[in-house]
Amino acid sequence: MSTLETLQSTAPATDKLASRVAFVTGGTRGIGAAVAHSLANQGASVAVGYSRNPASAEHFVADLRQATEPHGAAASAHRGNVGSAADCRSTIAEVIETHGRLDILVNNAGITMDCTVAEMTEEQWSTVLAVNLSGAFFLSPAARGRPELDIPPTGSASGESCCRQGRGWPTTAAVAYWLPVARPTAEWHPLSCCHRIESGPYRLL
Repeated sequence: MSTLETLQSTAPATDKLASRVAFVTGGTRGIGAAVAHSLANQGASVAVGYSRNPASAEHFVADLRQATEPHGAAASAHRGNVGSAADCRSTIAEVIETHGRLDILVNNAGITMDCTVAEMTEEQWSTVLAVNLSGAFFLSPAARGRPELDIPPTGSASGESCCRQGRGWPTTAAVAYWLPVARPTAEWHPLSCCHRIESGPYRLL
């Protein structure tokens, strides 16, 4: 059973997040999809971000609405590249225009390249950094200016785990394979901490 199927079958529906609006980047598949459904089951309106395959995104949102509509909430999909500062700003604005506010930002989007460091090109390296690290840097300030936003931007548990296990430069035999993944996510944790500290005036708890 997939993460999403497990969550859908076990998570009780509540109204804990009624009237809240959440935006989940990379929210149409994997961990992001599971988070989106969890938020929907708790009464939030949920916007999901995606970078390609509009048909698949719309199909996902149609399914997500089955969870949001019983709470009187909504669901939507928004296309953009989290590695682009301009796309991040426009997508946040689009979510707010669609739902009227933004309360919860989940910086979930992330990619990897299936190759060793020796095989990785400069373009591939830059792409991984842009999505996995710069995306959170671009999105969080864009959303932080919202006075109603009171839940910190966050990422998946896998990012936290990778940070703990890969702090600094990994020294295991797997370094050549895992470095392209571990390093950007390891750097994300202190970035997230900085956002939380600096966001006090915006009620980011």
